[in-house]
Amino acid sequence: MIEKKGEDRLMNIYEYSLGVKFCEVARKNQNQPALRLSEGDVVTYGELDTLSNKLAGYLSKHMVRRGDVVGIFHDKSMYGYGLMLACLKMGAIYVNLDPDSPVERLQKIV
Repeated sequence: MIEKKGEDRLMNIYEYSLGVKFCEVARKNQNQPALRLSEGDVVTYGELDTLSNKLAGYLSKHMVRRGDVVGIFHDKSMYGYGLMLACLKMGAIYVNLDPDSPVERLQKIV
């Protein structure tokens, strides 16, 4: 939390996001299951946190910045969830796209 100085000294600005909260939860529960995928695979908080950090680095390397919009063809895999968390950590906006949707619907969303 950052406290403002001057006229608005009573107003507090909170710098917090779901990405920050996930990091805290992952740190406390590293070996606990975060995802149970339909194939029966289990992904721990630590694995998901590591994956999302790597994906955030990849997105950043490819010029994705805070406030940019990222479309994710989300197939309910650990990579789809990792990309959502990567966007949250970076402050990017994401939209989940269903790969089975008709092209016309995807075009409207994009």
